[in-house]
Amino acid sequence: MYAITFIGFLASRTLLSGYWWFALLTNFTPLYFAPVVLLLPIMIYWRARLVNVLLLALLVYALILFGRHYLPRQISPVSNGTTLSLTTFNMSDRNAQTEVVAPWIEQQNSDIILLQETPPPWTNEGIAELRDLYPYQMGYILANDTNGAVILSKFPLRAASENDSYFRVAAVIGAQPIALYNVSLTTPVKGQSRQPIYLRNRWITSIWDMAWGYDDTLRNQELEALIQKVEAEPLPVIVAGDFNMSDFTPSYDLWASRLNDTFREAGTGFGGTWPVFKRVPSPGFVRLDYIWHSDTITATHAELGPYLGSDHLPLSSVLQF
Repeated sequence: MYAITFIGFLASRTLLSGYWWFALLTNFTPLYFAPVVLLLPIMIYWRARLVNVLLLALLVYALILFGRHYLPRQISPVSNGTTLSLTTFNMSDRNAQTEVVAPWIEQQNSDIILLQETPPPWTNEGIAELRDLYPYQMGYILANDTNGAVILSKFPLRAASENDSYFRVAAVIGAQPIALYNVSLTTPVKGQSRQPIYLRNRWITSIWDMAWGYDDTLRNQELEALIQKVEAEPLPVIVAGDFNMSDFTPSYDLWASRLNDTFREAGTGFGGTWPVFKRVPSPGFVRLDYIWHSDTITATHAELGPYLGSDHLPLSSVLQF
C-alpha cells in the first residue's frame, strides 16, 4: 500500500497540484522515500517479489532524483569576469542567538549580505559594528511582514524600490549595475486553521495550524508579480531570500524556467535550509532559501552556512559576470 500510494502520489503531481492538501504534501516529498530503506530489506527477506519490484523502482528513482546533486561539478570560470560573493539568511523573528550573527557575517566577509526577519535596531539603524566592512546598508520593513530586512554591501546601492514581498536595489559593482532583490515571501498558511485545535502546547498547535491552514494562494500571487518584475528588468538580476517554496512544487518549476538556481548549479548535496534545530545540528529537509540569477551571470560555488539560532540556514554563493 505504501509503494502504490507513493507512486500514485508522484504520478499525480500535475493533476492534483491545485488542491491545498496536495500542495502541502509536495513540500515534504524527500521524507516519503525514507520507508524504502527500511522496507526493502524486509521484503527481500520475505521474498515478496511484486513489492520488491515496486520498492526497487522507488529506490532507483530516488537515486536519480537526489544522487545527481552529489556528483562532482565541472564549472568553468568566466575569463576576465567580475566575481561577487553573496549570502542570504533568514534570521527568524524567534532567534534567541542574534549576537552570533554579526560576528559570523564579519568572518564570512561576503561582498553583499541579504538578511530577512531582522530585529528592529538592525532594520532601522543598520549594523553599526559592521559599518567599516559594509559601508552601504539599507533596512526596511516589508508590507507582508512585521519583521524587517537588511541589505549590507561593500558596493554602492541606489535606485531602491519597495514592494509587499521584496526590496529592490541596484548594486553598482565596478562599472556594472546589477538589479538585486531581497525577497521574503508570505508564509503559505492562512490566518485561521480550517479545523482549529485547542491545546496549550505551542509546538503541536503551530504544526496543526500549518497543516490545516496551508494556503499558498497569496505566495503564488507574489511569485507571479515578482516574475513579471524580473522579466521586465533591463539589468542583470540576482534574486535571493526566503521564498517559502519547496523545490518540489510547481512554483519552483515556474521560477527555474526563467532564472538559474545557484545551489543546483554550483552546490553539492540536497541543500535543505529548513527546519533546523539547535539540538539537531544538520541541514533541513526542505529548501526554502534560494539565490537565483539571470543567464548573464554564472555561479561558481554555493554552500550552506552553520546554525545561527534561526530555523533557517544561511546560503552563500560566488557569482561571476
